[in-house]
Amino acid sequence: MIKALWRSFTIILIVMSVIVVGVIGLTSEVFWKTLYPLSYRDEVWQQATDLNIDPHLVMAIMRTESRFLPRAVSKSGALGLMQIMPQTAQEIASMKDLNYQSEEDLYEPLTNITVGLHYLDYLLKTFHGDLVLGLASYNGGIGNVERWISTGVWSGRIEDISHIPFKETRNYVSKVLNTYEIYCRLYK
Repeated sequence: MIKALWRSFTIILIVMSVIVVGVIGLTSEVFWKTLYPLSYRDEVWQQATDLNIDPHLVMAIMRTESRFLPRAVSKSGALGLMQIMPQTAQEIASMKDLNYQSEEDLYEPLTNITVGLHYLDYLLKTFHGDLVLGLASYNGGIGNVERWISTGVWSGRIEDISHIPFKETRNYVSKVLNTYEIYCRLYK
């Protein structure tokens, strides 16, 4: 009887310890910063600041796009940390006079981040700094976003994200905005 009681007590103690550690872990800043790291911080910070883009936004994009895996490849053929399409990389590199030679360059973190930041800068300037339109264009293409707005399919406003016709773009914009908010809370 005492052995059974002791065993029950031990099990309860173990379960309670796991619960306490779990709750502490879920509220721990260290836990959240492990889930939302500042990977490639040195490569991002100066360039993003120079382009007047919040580096936390760039972290949110990289986390969403590639989970910080420099050799990530999407099903559509986008490459690297910021998931840049090779044709887009060529166009941006040519427009901004960036050092980009081939698709293989997009697996190199500094090059990928540089091209990705200049592409994001281009999109944000195209849409007069509108973050929602810039993110939708980053994922769904600038032509699609312009068409959705001109035809009235989507207003372009954050409260109407659910009207974005492409499910992937709809989810992408929401996910990046949520991730961006988390980065801002953790690191600002």
